Amino acid sequence: MSYNVALFPLIMTSLFFRLNSSVEVTPYDIQIDSSNALDIIRQYDVVVDATDNVATRYLLNDACVMASRPLVSGSALQLEGQLIVYSYNNGPCYRCLFPVPPPPETVTNCGDGGVLGAGNDGL
Repeated sequence: MSYNVALFPLIMTSLFFRLNSSVEVTPYDIQIDSSNALDIIRQYDVVVDATDNVATRYLLNDACVMASRPLVSGSALQLEGQLIVYSYNNGPCYRCLFPVPPPPETVTNCGDGGVLGAGNDGL
């Protein structure tokens, strides 16, 4: 079975509205990077990181610290997962726990790490 990737944000938005009709979703048709991260993050009260990319995780963390925004981060590997909130009420941030990014070749992405529904399966 294959899925149209372009429909995924629409599907997720409809699921959010079913859970809580007051949720507001703002899609961005841009790639977040160091030139725009702070401007985007300053518009929100909370930032959710659901990325599969260590560099983006550090970028979001740094921008959230600079903007004084909490960062909710989720990660998974195989059948295990974790959820943590960084920088809440001036608490520790991601970089406080992991000051130096790991070498890229040592990081497993969702597709390679066995996370169900991730990878190159058409999603």
